[in-house]
Amino acid sequence: MKKLIAISVMIALVAGVTFAESSFSGGIDIGASVIGGKAAGNADEKAEFNGAPREGQFQWKGTNDEGNFGATLRMRVQDSWAFDGNGPSPNVIEAWWKPIDQVKIYLGQNGDAIFEPTNLNHWGYNQGGEGWITTHDWKYWRTIFPGAEDKYVMAFSFYLIDGLDINLIYNLTNGTGLLEDGGNMHVNVVYAIPDIGKVQLDWIGPWANIGDAKDYGTIGASFHSASIVDGLEFQVGFSKHFWKADDHKSLSNPDGKTPTNFGLGVAYIGGEWGVKLRSAMTINGTPAGYSYANGFNRTGTYLEKDKHIVFTVMPWYDMGNMKINFDFGIVMDSHGDGEDSTTGWWVNPYLTVPLGAGKFQIGMKIYNGINAMSNWDWMGAKPKKDDDTKFAMPMRFVFSF
Repeated sequence: MKKLIAISVMIALVAGVTFAESSFSGGIDIGASVIGGKAAGNADEKAEFNGAPREGQFQWKGTNDEGNFGATLRMRVQDSWAFDGNGPSPNVIEAWWKPIDQVKIYLGQNGDAIFEPTNLNHWGYNQGGEGWITTHDWKYWRTIFPGAEDKYVMAFSFYLIDGLDINLIYNLTNGTGLLEDGGNMHVNVVYAIPDIGKVQLDWIGPWANIGDAKDYGTIGASFHSASIVDGLEFQVGFSKHFWKADDHKSLSNPDGKTPTNFGLGVAYIGGEWGVKLRSAMTINGTPAGYSYANGFNRTGTYLEKDKHIVFTVMPWYDMGNMKINFDFGIVMDSHGDGEDSTTGWWVNPYLTVPLGAGKFQIGMKIYNGINAMSNWDWMGAKPKKDDDTKFAMPMRFVFSF
Protein backbone atom coordinates (compact mmCIF):
# COMPACT_ATOMS: atom_id res chain seq x y z
CA MET A 1 0.00 0.00 0.00
CA LYS A 2 2.82 2.43 0.86
CA LYS A 3 4.45 1.78 -2.49
CA LEU A 4 1.19 2.35 -4.36
CA ILE A 5 0.63 5.65 -2.57
CA ALA A 6 4.18 6.78 -3.34
CA ILE A 7 3.86 5.84 -7.01
CA SER A 8 0.50 7.62 -7.22
CA VAL A 9 1.96 10.81 -5.76
CA MET A 10 4.86 10.80 -8.20
CA ILE A 11 2.60 10.06 -11.20
CA ALA A 12 0.32 12.92 -10.15
CA LEU A 13 3.28 15.28 -10.00
CA VAL A 14 4.54 14.14 -13.39
CA ALA A 15 1.08 14.39 -14.99
CA GLY A 16 0.70 17.98 -13.85
CA VAL A 17 3.89 19.18 -15.55
CA THR A 18 4.35 20.18 -19.18
CA PHE A 19 7.79 18.88 -20.16
CA ALA A 20 9.86 21.22 -22.32
CA GLU A 21 12.36 18.53 -23.31
CA SER A 22 11.02 15.10 -24.24
CA SER A 23 12.64 12.19 -26.04
CA PHE A 24 11.44 8.82 -27.24
CA SER A 25 13.61 5.77 -27.84
CA GLY A 26 13.31 2.02 -28.01
CA GLY A 27 14.62 -1.20 -29.45
CA ILE A 28 14.19 -4.90 -30.02
CA ASP A 29 16.47 -7.86 -29.27
CA ILE A 30 15.60 -11.23 -30.82
CA GLY A 31 17.70 -14.39 -30.94
CA ALA A 32 18.02 -18.07 -31.77
CA SER A 33 20.51 -20.77 -30.84
CA VAL A 34 21.61 -24.29 -31.66
CA ILE A 35 22.31 -26.01 -28.37
CA GLY A 36 23.61 -29.43 -27.45
CA GLY A 37 24.89 -31.66 -24.70
CA LYS A 38 23.03 -31.50 -21.39
CA ALA A 39 22.08 -27.92 -22.17
CA ALA A 40 19.53 -29.25 -24.63
CA GLY A 41 17.64 -31.07 -21.88
CA ASN A 42 16.69 -33.98 -24.16
CA ALA A 43 17.32 -37.61 -23.32
CA ASP A 44 19.77 -38.42 -26.13
CA GLU A 45 21.56 -35.06 -25.78
CA LYS A 46 21.50 -34.34 -29.50
CA ALA A 47 21.68 -30.79 -30.81
CA GLU A 48 18.44 -28.87 -31.14
CA PHE A 49 17.24 -25.35 -31.97
CA ASN A 50 15.69 -22.96 -29.52
CA GLY A 51 15.06 -19.24 -29.48
CA ALA A 52 13.19 -16.35 -27.94
CA PRO A 53 12.10 -12.78 -28.65
CA ARG A 54 14.49 -11.66 -25.92
CA GLU A 55 13.11 -8.19 -25.37
CA GLY A 56 11.44 -5.16 -26.85
CA GLN A 57 11.23 -1.78 -25.17
CA PHE A 58 9.92 1.75 -25.57
CA GLN A 59 11.13 4.69 -23.46
CA TRP A 60 9.92 8.23 -22.85
CA LYS A 61 12.08 10.73 -20.98
CA GLY A 62 11.40 14.37 -20.18
CA THR A 63 12.43 17.41 -18.15
CA ASN A 64 10.69 20.72 -17.38
CA ASP A 65 11.69 24.17 -18.63
CA GLU A 66 14.06 24.82 -15.74
CA GLY A 67 15.74 21.41 -16.07
CA ASN A 68 15.30 20.69 -12.35
CA PHE A 69 12.47 18.14 -12.59
CA GLY A 70 12.33 15.06 -14.76
CA ALA A 71 10.89 11.60 -15.24
CA THR A 72 11.50 8.43 -17.24
CA LEU A 73 9.14 5.60 -18.22
CA ARG A 74 10.52 2.53 -19.99
CA MET A 75 8.16 -0.31 -20.87
CA ARG A 76 9.81 -3.63 -21.65
CA VAL A 77 8.63 -6.98 -22.96
CA GLN A 78 11.31 -9.41 -21.85
CA ASP A 79 11.75 -13.06 -22.86
CA SER A 80 9.11 -15.26 -24.39
CA TRP A 81 6.95 -15.40 -21.24
CA ALA A 82 5.70 -11.90 -22.02
CA PHE A 83 4.10 -13.20 -25.21
CA ASP A 84 2.09 -15.77 -23.26
CA GLY A 85 -0.34 -13.18 -21.94
CA ASN A 86 1.70 -11.43 -19.24
CA GLY A 87 2.45 -8.46 -21.46
CA PRO A 88 4.96 -5.63 -21.01
CA SER A 89 5.91 -4.21 -17.63
CA PRO A 90 7.87 -1.13 -16.50
CA ASN A 91 11.62 -1.59 -16.50
CA VAL A 92 12.19 2.03 -15.50
CA ILE A 93 9.63 4.24 -13.76
CA GLU A 94 11.24 7.14 -11.97
CA ALA A 95 11.00 10.85 -11.23
CA TRP A 96 13.42 13.32 -9.66
CA TRP A 97 13.49 16.92 -8.49
CA LYS A 98 16.35 19.29 -7.67
CA PRO A 99 14.87 22.08 -5.50
CA ILE A 100 18.39 23.56 -5.38
CA ASP A 101 21.56 22.64 -7.26
CA GLN A 102 23.02 20.93 -4.19
CA VAL A 103 20.06 18.58 -3.48
CA LYS A 104 18.25 15.97 -5.57
CA ILE A 105 15.23 13.88 -4.52
CA TYR A 106 14.64 10.63 -6.40
CA LEU A 107 11.77 8.16 -6.28
CA GLY A 108 11.38 5.19 -8.57
CA GLN A 109 12.83 1.96 -9.91
CA ASN A 110 15.46 1.50 -12.59
CA GLY A 111 15.75 -2.11 -13.69
CA ASP A 112 19.23 -1.50 -15.11
CA ALA A 113 20.36 -0.14 -11.70
CA ILE A 114 21.52 3.21 -10.39
CA PHE A 115 24.58 3.89 -8.19
CA GLU A 116 26.48 1.18 -10.10
CA PRO A 117 30.26 1.45 -9.47
CA THR A 118 31.38 1.12 -13.14
CA ASN A 119 30.68 -0.89 -16.26
CA LEU A 120 33.75 -3.11 -15.84
CA ASN A 121 31.75 -5.31 -13.50
CA HIS A 122 28.30 -5.08 -15.04
CA TRP A 123 26.56 -5.04 -18.43
CA GLY A 124 29.22 -2.89 -20.08
CA TYR A 125 31.88 -5.59 -19.86
CA ASN A 126 30.31 -7.46 -22.77
CA GLN A 127 28.15 -4.61 -24.08
CA GLY A 128 24.92 -6.59 -24.13
CA GLY A 129 23.76 -10.12 -24.80
CA GLU A 130 24.64 -11.50 -21.37
CA GLY A 131 23.57 -15.11 -21.04
CA TRP A 132 22.73 -15.38 -24.74
CA ILE A 133 25.71 -14.39 -26.88
CA THR A 134 28.13 -13.92 -23.98
CA THR A 135 28.92 -15.60 -20.65
CA HIS A 136 28.48 -13.28 -17.68
CA ASP A 137 27.40 -13.87 -14.07
CA TRP A 138 26.39 -10.27 -13.37
CA LYS A 139 24.97 -11.07 -9.92
CA TYR A 140 28.33 -12.29 -8.66
CA TRP A 141 30.14 -9.22 -9.99
CA ARG A 142 27.63 -6.96 -8.28
CA THR A 143 28.49 -8.76 -5.06
CA ILE A 144 32.19 -8.10 -5.60
CA PHE A 145 31.59 -4.40 -6.37
CA PRO A 146 28.37 -3.55 -4.47
CA GLY A 147 26.27 -0.43 -4.77
CA ALA A 148 23.81 -1.10 -7.59
CA GLU A 149 20.15 -0.46 -6.78
CA ASP A 150 17.62 -1.96 -9.20
CA LYS A 151 14.59 -2.12 -6.89
CA TYR A 152 12.09 0.57 -5.92
CA VAL A 153 13.96 3.19 -3.88
CA MET A 154 13.75 6.67 -2.42
CA ALA A 155 17.05 8.57 -2.56
CA PHE A 156 18.33 11.94 -1.35
CA SER A 157 21.49 13.11 -3.10
CA PHE A 158 23.73 15.93 -1.91
CA TYR A 159 26.34 17.74 -4.05
CA LEU A 160 28.05 19.92 -1.47
CA ILE A 161 31.50 20.32 -3.05
CA ASP A 162 32.88 19.71 -6.53
CA GLY A 163 33.40 16.01 -7.22
CA LEU A 164 31.64 14.72 -4.08
CA ASP A 165 28.27 12.95 -4.23
CA ILE A 166 26.56 11.74 -1.05
CA ASN A 167 23.50 9.54 -1.61
CA LEU A 168 21.16 8.39 1.17
CA ILE A 169 18.96 5.60 -0.18
CA TYR A 170 16.04 3.72 1.32
CA ASN A 171 14.93 0.52 -0.39
CA LEU A 172 11.13 0.25 -0.46
CA THR A 173 10.89 -3.29 -1.87
CA ASN A 174 9.90 -6.24 0.32
CA GLY A 175 12.70 -5.95 2.85
CA THR A 176 12.07 -6.82 6.48
CA GLY A 177 15.08 -5.10 8.02
CA LEU A 178 14.25 -2.89 11.01
CA LEU A 179 14.79 0.84 10.61
CA GLU A 180 16.46 1.03 14.03
CA ASP A 181 19.10 -1.45 12.73
CA GLY A 182 19.62 0.47 9.51
CA GLY A 183 17.46 -2.05 7.71
CA ASN A 184 17.01 -1.44 3.98
CA MET A 185 19.23 1.65 4.20
CA HIS A 186 22.08 2.31 1.78
CA VAL A 187 24.70 5.05 2.10
CA ASN A 188 26.65 5.70 -1.08
CA VAL A 189 29.56 8.16 -1.29
CA VAL A 190 31.39 8.89 -4.55
CA TYR A 191 34.38 11.21 -4.90
CA ALA A 192 35.85 12.04 -8.30
CA ILE A 193 39.55 13.02 -8.19
CA PRO A 194 40.34 15.22 -11.21
CA ASP A 195 42.57 13.49 -13.81
CA ILE A 196 42.96 10.49 -11.49
CA GLY A 197 39.77 8.50 -10.98
CA LYS A 198 36.75 7.87 -8.81
CA VAL A 199 36.43 6.39 -5.30
CA GLN A 200 33.13 4.79 -4.28
CA LEU A 201 32.19 3.72 -0.75
CA ASP A 202 28.97 1.89 0.17
CA TRP A 203 27.33 0.74 3.36
CA ILE A 204 24.22 -1.37 2.79
CA GLY A 205 22.08 -2.09 5.84
CA PRO A 206 20.69 -5.52 6.65
CA TRP A 207 17.99 -6.61 4.23
CA ALA A 208 16.15 -8.90 6.59
CA ASN A 209 15.26 -8.94 10.27
CA ILE A 210 16.65 -12.22 11.59
CA GLY A 211 15.31 -12.24 15.12
CA ASP A 212 17.75 -11.38 17.89
CA ALA A 213 20.80 -12.15 15.73
CA LYS A 214 22.78 -9.00 15.01
CA ASP A 215 23.38 -8.14 11.36
CA TYR A 216 25.43 -5.05 10.48
CA GLY A 217 25.02 -5.07 6.71
CA THR A 218 27.58 -4.95 3.89
CA ILE A 219 30.41 -2.54 3.15
CA GLY A 220 32.09 -2.08 -0.21
CA ALA A 221 34.85 0.10 -1.58
CA SER A 222 36.23 0.52 -5.08
CA PHE A 223 38.54 2.75 -7.10
CA HIS A 224 38.02 3.26 -10.82
CA SER A 225 40.23 5.14 -13.26
CA ALA A 226 40.24 5.71 -17.01
CA SER A 227 42.58 8.69 -17.13
CA ILE A 228 45.94 7.78 -15.56
CA VAL A 229 47.29 5.94 -18.65
CA ASP A 230 46.04 6.54 -22.19
CA GLY A 231 43.80 3.67 -23.31
CA LEU A 232 43.83 1.98 -19.88
CA GLU A 233 40.78 1.62 -17.62
CA PHE A 234 40.85 -0.34 -14.38
CA GLN A 235 38.88 -0.93 -11.21
CA VAL A 236 39.86 -2.53 -7.90
CA GLY A 237 37.61 -3.14 -4.93
CA PHE A 238 36.37 -5.32 -2.11
CA SER A 239 33.21 -6.02 -0.14
CA LYS A 240 32.32 -7.77 3.09
CA HIS A 241 29.19 -8.64 5.02
CA PHE A 242 29.26 -8.10 8.79
CA TRP A 243 27.25 -9.67 11.57
CA LYS A 244 27.78 -10.69 15.17
CA ALA A 245 29.60 -13.99 14.74
CA ASP A 246 28.30 -15.56 17.97
CA ASP A 247 24.72 -15.18 16.67
CA HIS A 248 25.37 -17.02 13.40
CA LYS A 249 27.41 -20.11 14.24
CA SER A 250 26.42 -23.36 12.56
CA LEU A 251 27.84 -26.81 11.77
CA SER A 252 29.09 -25.59 8.38
CA ASN A 253 30.34 -22.30 9.82
CA PRO A 254 31.44 -22.94 13.43
CA ASP A 255 33.05 -19.51 13.83
CA GLY A 256 30.16 -17.57 12.29
CA LYS A 257 32.35 -15.98 9.61
CA THR A 258 31.14 -14.09 6.53
CA PRO A 259 32.73 -13.90 3.07
CA THR A 260 35.28 -11.30 2.06
CA ASN A 261 35.31 -10.44 -1.66
CA PHE A 262 38.15 -8.96 -3.73
CA GLY A 263 37.93 -7.92 -7.37
CA LEU A 264 39.91 -6.44 -10.26
CA GLY A 265 38.77 -5.30 -13.68
CA VAL A 266 41.03 -4.03 -16.51
CA ALA A 267 40.35 -2.81 -20.05
CA TYR A 268 42.94 -1.63 -22.57
CA ILE A 269 42.27 -0.11 -26.00
CA GLY A 270 45.21 0.00 -28.44
CA GLY A 271 43.47 1.42 -31.51
CA GLU A 272 41.63 -1.26 -33.50
CA TRP A 273 42.30 -3.89 -30.84
CA GLY A 274 41.92 -4.24 -27.13
CA VAL A 275 41.62 -6.64 -24.23
CA LYS A 276 39.50 -6.87 -21.10
CA LEU A 277 40.05 -9.04 -18.05
CA ARG A 278 38.45 -9.55 -14.69
CA SER A 279 39.39 -11.54 -11.63
CA ALA A 280 37.68 -12.03 -8.29
CA MET A 281 38.07 -14.08 -5.14
CA THR A 282 35.62 -14.86 -2.36
CA ILE A 283 37.02 -16.18 0.95
CA ASN A 284 34.76 -18.05 3.41
CA GLY A 285 31.96 -18.68 0.96
CA THR A 286 30.80 -19.58 -2.52
CA PRO A 287 28.04 -18.00 -4.63
CA ALA A 288 25.74 -20.98 -4.03
CA GLY A 289 25.78 -19.99 -0.34
CA TYR A 290 24.65 -16.43 -0.96
CA SER A 291 21.16 -15.16 -0.33
CA TYR A 292 21.24 -12.65 -3.15
CA ALA A 293 18.86 -9.71 -3.15
CA ASN A 294 18.92 -6.27 -4.71
CA GLY A 295 22.31 -6.60 -6.33
CA PHE A 296 24.52 -7.41 -3.36
CA ASN A 297 25.13 -9.87 -0.59
CA ARG A 298 22.60 -9.26 2.20
CA THR A 299 22.48 -12.35 4.38
CA GLY A 300 23.17 -16.04 3.97
CA THR A 301 24.68 -19.26 5.26
CA TYR A 302 28.38 -19.48 4.48
CA LEU A 303 30.85 -22.33 4.44
CA GLU A 304 33.77 -21.16 6.52
CA LYS A 305 36.65 -22.72 4.58
CA ASP A 306 35.37 -22.32 1.03
CA LYS A 307 37.12 -20.15 -1.52
CA HIS A 308 35.70 -19.09 -4.87
CA ILE A 309 37.91 -17.75 -7.69
CA VAL A 310 36.88 -16.37 -11.09
CA PHE A 311 39.14 -15.26 -13.93
CA THR A 312 38.07 -14.14 -17.39
CA VAL A 313 39.98 -12.51 -20.27
CA MET A 314 38.53 -11.19 -23.54
CA PRO A 315 40.73 -9.87 -26.39
CA TRP A 316 38.94 -8.18 -29.29
CA TYR A 317 39.73 -6.79 -32.73
CA ASP A 318 37.67 -4.27 -34.71
CA MET A 319 37.94 -4.83 -38.48
CA GLY A 320 35.63 -1.94 -39.33
CA ASN A 321 32.91 -4.04 -40.91
CA MET A 322 32.83 -6.43 -37.96
CA LYS A 323 34.24 -6.85 -34.46
CA ILE A 324 35.70 -10.12 -33.18
CA ASN A 325 35.62 -10.98 -29.45
CA PHE A 326 37.15 -14.05 -27.85
CA ASP A 327 36.12 -14.58 -24.24
CA PHE A 328 37.67 -17.24 -22.01
CA GLY A 329 36.95 -17.85 -18.35
CA ILE A 330 37.53 -20.23 -15.47
CA VAL A 331 35.65 -20.66 -12.17
CA MET A 332 37.17 -22.59 -9.25
CA ASP A 333 35.96 -23.61 -5.81
CA SER A 334 38.26 -25.00 -3.16
CA HIS A 335 36.97 -26.61 0.01
CA GLY A 336 38.64 -27.05 3.37
CA ASP A 337 36.48 -29.97 4.45
CA GLY A 338 38.23 -32.78 2.56
CA GLU A 339 36.16 -32.41 -0.61
CA ASP A 340 37.87 -32.20 -3.98
CA SER A 341 38.15 -28.79 -5.56
CA THR A 342 35.77 -28.12 -8.45
CA THR A 343 36.46 -26.25 -11.68
CA GLY A 344 34.28 -24.91 -14.47
CA TRP A 345 35.34 -23.16 -17.66
CA TRP A 346 34.04 -21.57 -20.87
CA VAL A 347 35.32 -20.52 -24.30
CA ASN A 348 33.12 -17.94 -26.03
CA PRO A 349 34.16 -16.38 -29.39
CA TYR A 350 31.59 -14.18 -31.15
CA LEU A 351 31.26 -11.69 -34.02
CA THR A 352 29.41 -8.36 -34.05
CA VAL A 353 28.39 -6.84 -37.39
CA PRO A 354 27.21 -3.18 -37.20
CA LEU A 355 24.06 -2.49 -39.23
CA GLY A 356 23.48 1.23 -38.86
CA ALA A 357 20.84 1.54 -36.16
CA GLY A 358 21.33 -2.07 -35.15
CA LYS A 359 23.70 -5.01 -35.18
CA PHE A 360 23.91 -8.73 -35.85
CA GLN A 361 25.80 -11.06 -33.51
CA ILE A 362 26.72 -14.71 -33.82
CA GLY A 363 28.98 -16.80 -31.64
CA MET A 364 29.97 -20.12 -30.15
CA LYS A 365 29.82 -21.15 -26.49
CA ILE A 366 31.70 -24.16 -25.21
CA TYR A 367 31.42 -24.68 -21.47
CA ASN A 368 31.94 -27.31 -18.79
CA GLY A 369 30.79 -27.42 -15.17
CA ILE A 370 28.83 -24.16 -15.47
CA ASN A 371 25.75 -22.91 -17.26
CA ALA A 372 25.72 -20.17 -19.89
CA MET A 373 25.79 -17.41 -17.25
CA SER A 374 29.01 -18.85 -15.67
CA ASN A 375 27.03 -20.03 -12.62
CA TRP A 376 27.57 -23.57 -11.40
CA ASP A 377 25.50 -25.97 -13.49
CA TRP A 378 22.65 -26.47 -12.66
CA MET A 379 20.63 -24.77 -9.89
CA GLY A 380 23.78 -24.08 -7.87
CA ALA A 381 24.95 -27.73 -7.87
CA LYS A 382 28.70 -28.32 -8.11
CA PRO A 383 30.02 -29.98 -11.29
CA LYS A 384 30.82 -33.69 -11.34
CA LYS A 385 34.11 -35.11 -12.58
CA ASP A 386 32.30 -36.76 -15.50
CA ASP A 387 30.39 -33.58 -16.32
CA ASP A 388 29.95 -33.30 -20.09
CA THR A 389 31.15 -30.37 -22.13
CA LYS A 390 28.20 -28.46 -23.57
CA PHE A 391 27.94 -26.11 -26.50
CA ALA A 392 25.67 -23.47 -27.96
CA MET A 393 25.74 -21.50 -31.22
CA PRO A 394 23.73 -18.32 -30.47
CA MET A 395 22.78 -15.48 -32.78
CA ARG A 396 20.70 -12.34 -32.37
CA PHE A 397 19.50 -9.15 -34.07
CA VAL A 398 19.39 -5.88 -32.14
CA PHE A 399 17.71 -2.72 -33.44
CA SER A 400 17.54 0.63 -31.65
CA PHE A 401 15.82 3.91 -32.41
